[in-house]
Amino acid sequence: HPLKARREGQWALDLTGRWRLIVIPSDNGKTATVVEVTDHYGD
Repeated sequence: HPLKARREGQWALDLTGRWRLIVIPSDNGKTATVVEVTDHYGD
């Protein structure tokens, strides 16, 4: 799903549990750059 605010232009993909993959899709839509794997809710 697309992200908002300071992460506008980035997308999140849910992995498992609290973890998600953050990516930036390329302009042509064929590739994406991985920004980070993060614990969405923190501790």
